[in-house]
Amino acid sequence: MFGGHVFGGAALSSRARTSTSINVFFGFGLRIDLEYRIYVATEEFITDAGDTPPSQPYSGALDEPMDFEWSMPTSGGFGGFITGRGTTIIDNSDARFDVLTQRYSTDGQPVEIRLGKVGTKVADWPIVFRGLSSGEFIDDANFEISIEDHGYKFDVPAQARVYAGTGGLEGNEDLEGKPRPLCFGWCESNITPAMVIPTELLFQVHDGRVQAISAVYDRGAALTFDQDYPNVAALRAATVPASRYATCLAEGYFRVAFLDVQNGAVTADVRGDITGGAFAETTVAIVRRLIRRSTTLKDPEEIYVPSLVSLDLRQPARVGIYISHDETPTVADVIGQLMAGIGAYAGFRREGKFYVGRVEDPQGPPTKRFDKHKFDPNPQKKRLPDGIWPPPAKWLIGYGKNYTVQTEVAGVVSDARRSWLAAEYRYGTAEAPAIRVDHPFGRDPDPVPGFFRDKSDAEAEAARRLALYRTSRGLYSFGVSDRDAALLNVGEQNFIRHARGDLVTGRYMIITSIQHKAGDKAAVIEAFG
Repeated sequence: MFGGHVFGGAALSSRARTSTSINVFFGFGLRIDLEYRIYVATEEFITDAGDTPPSQPYSGALDEPMDFEWSMPTSGGFGGFITGRGTTIIDNSDARFDVLTQRYSTDGQPVEIRLGKVGTKVADWPIVFRGLSSGEFIDDANFEISIEDHGYKFDVPAQARVYAGTGGLEGNEDLEGKPRPLCFGWCESNITPAMVIPTELLFQVHDGRVQAISAVYDRGAALTFDQDYPNVAALRAATVPASRYATCLAEGYFRVAFLDVQNGAVTADVRGDITGGAFAETTVAIVRRLIRRSTTLKDPEEIYVPSLVSLDLRQPARVGIYISHDETPTVADVIGQLMAGIGAYAGFRREGKFYVGRVEDPQGPPTKRFDKHKFDPNPQKKRLPDGIWPPPAKWLIGYGKNYTVQTEVAGVVSDARRSWLAAEYRYGTAEAPAIRVDHPFGRDPDPVPGFFRDKSDAEAEAARRLALYRTSRGLYSFGVSDRDAALLNVGEQNFIRHARGDLVTGRYMIITSIQHKAGDKAAVIEAFG
């Protein structure tokens, strides 16, 4: 099927081709030091000798370039971790790919889809999708490949290092297999540390260097600080005076000195990770720190840096998150929680780079403009998520999270402190009673479990969401050509104009989902605005 010589970028057929093609690069790793690669396209052609890859034939066996969907979560408004999954289908009627079921596995192999015209350099074709295969199904007719975006790189434990349970700094058998705790940002909020060596009253708050262990409590009563030691060996060898605590900030440990330790009674206030000497204290800084620590993603090469810079400028509030030894979230889980707490989103762009953004009042400029001549089918209005329709008249955003709720505390604990210890969150509030007049059946959304340190930042976020969701908004679904949608990403703004409803004069809208069906030359977009 492939030509045996260079065709100078022309189609394999002698007839000139000027139509648009979609090509897939799909690579397989073998158990020996070789690679099995598949180059297929919607039309047969061969690349020019000066292209990348050079002089490479592409068969025209690509039946369904991609049927793929990206979607933004909608709990309590829009925001969270965007997921993307789909399929690619290659023709197998000539049995050429039957051998794959016998010798190879596609799991975890890279997939790249580009869009371009035969006769132009493939290396210059824009990337429509870059991700990986998560499995395959091969029968007499088709070779169907399941594909995912690079979010799989975040489907890993936020903390891979666990206690062995063999004693010493590996903890006793109660800690066997449990992850070492992680603390990022401002966690001066009563965390429960891991008791690593009970006989030495040695606790760990973070798997690494922390900025401060600013307080330690016994049943809510503060102990007096003794001193910091340069390493955990010195801390273990020290004699800690009664009713005091000593720290090893360099390795995230502390010790206490008293006789009666009740399970869960020892808690601490911590300012977390300072890897490289830098204290990560904003949402973006913590996300980036977690990515570097717990994933294989390359920073900054595989990150769309402008999006992180922009979000850090828009939301510079101090935050903190503690992942205890009793929790096993993935990196995606943690990032999703942090993003939802500030009304933002995170995911992977089409070209495979990690990006973030915040759901805001769309004002432009748009990535693309759509009008009545470009829709198939026409825009259809959809119901808004229950959390934002009817418009909420009141928003509660959490701050100052108490990681260890306590009701049985020492007698010396003040009433104010007892009240604080009895509740998990305090809330910043924004309210507009006038909304209830217009929407008397509206319901307030559930409180948002934010990670803010300060009340003022929680109140500011509550006010922002109140303003964002109180005005007349719509959620629309509309069809466009796959090529119109080919380079769009969830979270980007478009301008939509149509002859019906509240789109007559046009409005800016934020893309909340994309279903790209390249085989049907179509895409369905959902947008909010």
